[in-house]
Order: sequence, then C-alpha cells, then structure tokens
Amino acid sequence: MRTSLAGLLAGTPGLAPFGLIAAVGLAGCGGEPTCAPAPLPDCSDVDAPAFAALHAELIAPSCAAGITCHVAGDTISDLDLSDPSTARAILIEGGFVVPGSPECSEVTQRMTSTDRFFRMPPSGTLSVEQQCAVIAWIRDGAP
Repeated sequence: MRTSLAGLLAGTPGLAPFGLIAAVGLAGCGGEPTCAPAPLPDCSDVDAPAFAALHAELIAPSCAAGITCHVAGDTISDLDLSDPSTARAILIEGGFVVPGSPECSEVTQRMTSTDRFFRMPPSGTLSVEQQCAVIAWIRDGAP
C-alpha cells in the first residue's frame, strides 16, 4: 500500500525554514547514471504527490522561506522557488531534478547528504517521509 503526501507529512513538526536546493551543478548523470554517492531511502511504497501539493507542503515552507533562502532577490544562489508556477520549471530546466531518476537529481543528493556543507536544508535534515515525497515525485517523472 502506498502512502500519500498528506499521510507522510501528517504529524510532522513544522518544517524548518531552510533551503532544499542550491545552485551548484553536479557532474555525471548525462548518460549512464553514476549518481547517488549515498543510498537513497526505499520509497517504493510512496505515491508521488502532485507538484502543487509538494510545493505547498514542503518546498515553500522549507526552501522558499526566510531572507537568505530560495526566494526572489536571493543573491547567494539566485534560485527563486517561492512561486509554484515557476519553481517546477526552474528545478527541471536548471538540472536540479532529472525526471525519472532520483539518484541522478541534485535535489535528492543534497537532501540525503550527511555533509553539512552540501546538504539542504543546511541546518538540518528532512525526515525520511519528506525525502520520500520528493523522491517519489522525481521517480514518477516529476509531473
């Protein structure tokens, strides 16, 4: 049985207002996947959320909140994820998400990293349930 995004986030304490993605490119994933330096959690039983729900419940509060996070005028990464109508295109066209390939997506590599200088959000980690919502969305083609 698969779990919905609402089910994953139910009971999750407030999301930290930190970024999930930074504008630093990763090598690889152009042809053969040589990705995912760390194993990703098993999210095979998780239904992919719609992007609108993923943005409203996870990306906006944990990536596009605060003065230095991924909002308009962000001078650190120049990556504005605050608007749901443009955030999906920015993630995909910017190469941060490789539809159908969570192991090759910078978003998943950053949110599962244990390196505090690479990980997003920078001051904490997303729960496995939150990670699985993003992984399932990417795995199912980032619709």
